Amino acid sequence: MARYYFDMYALVELLRRKDFVRYSAKGLVTSRWNLAELLVFDLREHDGTVGRRHFARFLGRCQDPADEDLFQAAVFRESQRRRRRHLSYVDALGYVLARRLSLRFLTGDDAFRGFRTSSS
Repeated sequence: MARYYFDMYALVELLRRKDFVRYSAKGLVTSRWNLAELLVFDLREHDGTVGRRHFARFLGRCQDPADEDLFQAAVFRESQRRRRRHLSYVDALGYVLARRLSLRFLTGDDAFRGFRTSSS
């Protein structure tokens, strides 16, 4: 059974669309960095109270990055910038975490189209 790393886009879609539940049922993993982005999104869209509730909801699903993940995310982001793919550092870190944990990286960012993180 494939497990998924949810970036901020995927977390928002999970909250908006019932069809995204199928991904979370297989095992949702994210990071505090993505939850922080979710809080910023909520502040733009709502009053911040919804984001706090979802932050608490997903906190137990967070995987903390290791120091090496932070380094690898910087290297990965820079390598993609040279290819004219503009990724946020948080997205690059999520991708690196997903790859290390053999999770599928669930995102709506077209810059990741064709990338693989696991054999699942």
